[in-house]
Amino acid sequence: MITTNKNEMIKKVGTLFPLFDLKIIDFKEKPFSKIGIFSIKKNNIRWKLFVKHYPESNADDKVRPEYIHQKHFFKNIVDKSIVKCPRVIMFNESENLLIMEYVEGENFKKILLRVKPIEKNTLNHYIDLSGIALAKFHRIFEIEFSNNIFGDARYYDSPLLRKKLVVSQFDINKCGLNNISTSFIDFAPWNTIFNDGKIYLTDFPASFCIATPHLDLARFKYTLKVLNEYPRFKILNLNWWNPDQIFSRFLKKYADKLDKEINDIDIKLINRLEKEYAIKEKQKYDSKTMSIMNLFEKWYMTPFLENLIHK
Repeated sequence: MITTNKNEMIKKVGTLFPLFDLKIIDFKEKPFSKIGIFSIKKNNIRWKLFVKHYPESNADDKVRPEYIHQKHFFKNIVDKSIVKCPRVIMFNESENLLIMEYVEGENFKKILLRVKPIEKNTLNHYIDLSGIALAKFHRIFEIEFSNNIFGDARYYDSPLLRKKLVVSQFDINKCGLNNISTSFIDFAPWNTIFNDGKIYLTDFPASFCIATPHLDLARFKYTLKVLNEYPRFKILNLNWWNPDQIFSRFLKKYADKLDKEINDIDIKLINRLEKEYAIKEKQKYDSKTMSIMNLFEKWYMTPFLENLIHK
């Protein structure tokens, strides 16, 4: 039986760790998965597990790719690297469970949503780490450039964008950022954790999409702007960080790490992809059945999205 709720997740994880003292600390239902945080103890040693479960309808094409990407990334980072990811402890294919170590720290989203500003040097450090981390990911998953790549079914086959964008509008060969690799898909502030001077990447791609880096760069740029639209920023008139300034520094650090030169074509393609993310986001608000929370989001997000789409 596939895990479907908190109690069944406890039961299944307990079955996998029968000799351990196991307690669930937190359980959340996400749009595409269910998350559990467990405290586990044996021989007076206690640590935490992060458990991720995909519903049966989504599991076949999601949990295995995520496991493969995270395991490969962990294997290819050096011990002293400032870029890390949680260690995968177990992948249970029959139950669609991905179990990994729990990483303490704070994700970039929570940091940026603070009412009280953080030190500028600290913010710049987090931005730089983010750029270095994405460059590291793309370097590890880089594939050889070939014109034939554009005929590959995986090229720009993002779960978010699908194949709507006509990439042929841009001459990739003339881009400064013409490296091609697996796309992180959702490289966003909520998927990076900072702890002890290091950055941890989480929520690895659940598909085998390959693309130039513009897809992930545009995603980061877009999600920064989304966070900046949160009501608390507007109501309290907060302006201690600027999404364009953060992205500019992030982009430079990314390019420097890969020894790449950014040109106008790169910027145009990033902006075009950012627009596609806005179009995709706006489509979800066209649903006739929306919760009160969705209606609230629609109210404050629609003007921002329309402005970005028609910019």
